[in-house]
Amino acid sequence: MKPKWIAAIVLVVLIVVFLFQNTQVITLRLYFWEISMSQILLLPLVLLIGFGLGYASAAWRQKRRSGRSESGL
Repeated sequence: MKPKWIAAIVLVVLIVVFLFQNTQVITLRLYFWEISMSQILLLPLVLLIGFGLGYASAAWRQKRRSGRSESGL
């Protein structure tokens, strides 16, 4: 096996162990909303939202830069 695959498998196993150690139900309060959910669902959800916002921000900045270079500014 390639070292990259071994590292990926180890990382996935560590993430799964981490998630299953955090199964308690927590209450998320955001302004006037209150949501109760298991941490095992909340952690990946927040991670995906963060990745999505980061990707969208990078794409927006890249689009903005390419628009400036075409207009000559």
